[in-house]
Amino acid sequence: MLDAACHVRAARALDRLARDLVDSSEFTRIALDADAWPYGRPTSPAMPGTRWMSGCVS
Repeated sequence: MLDAACHVRAARALDRLARDLVDSSEFTRIALDADAWPYGRPTSPAMPGTRWMSGCVS
């Protein structure tokens, strides 16, 4: 029973963290900044956003 309660508390804590991040304007600004993500820009029209899978992240 203790293990289940621990998992519930951990899930609630992660839920609170996710909600706080969503409500954070700073997090939103960083998450939406395409230049902040190495795989944010497509390398070719056929394979958008897959450059990170080839190991060619600059």
